[in-house]
Amino acid sequence: MDGGREAEVLSAAAPTGGTITKQSGGCTAAAEKALYGDPAAWFAADTTVSNLRPLYVDKLLKDGSFTRAVRAWSRCMRDAGHPYADPAAARQATREHSARQTPAEEARSFAAETRVAVADATCARTVSLRSIGRRREAHYVAGLGGEYAQALDAHARMKRLALGRAERIVAART
Repeated sequence: MDGGREAEVLSAAAPTGGTITKQSGGCTAAAEKALYGDPAAWFAADTTVSNLRPLYVDKLLKDGSFTRAVRAWSRCMRDAGHPYADPAAARQATREHSARQTPAEEARSFAAETRVAVADATCARTVSLRSIGRRREAHYVAGLGGEYAQALDAHARMKRLALGRAERIVAART
């Protein structure tokens, strides 16, 4: 898929330091070339954009609009019988079971996880947690602007162009 040992190795600096590399060859490189035009430029932009979160996540987690939405989500979950402080705590609670379960225990764990997931989705939608989170994240990403503006713009442009190319490559489903 990635061209094996002889494939070109792409590298890009991560915004938080260090360098990220990947092999670029084979069918993966061909697909990236068909979709993005320049796999190296795509990798550089995608590496930058995909690794910006550590630069703003602390601000986002302290953001008033976001924390109010999380508190509203938590109240909704508590009212639904699932007292979790935030979505991460709810996800973690569904993982807290023995790796070795009997079929009956596995069925109970799955049923409990399903109940939490449904309540989570319902509460998140009720309090608009996802849209508020996305809006506030966009605000903080925009605040990074100057230094990362070129990578953000290139990433958005290449994604837009790739979508158009993908629509031409893959036949519409009917």
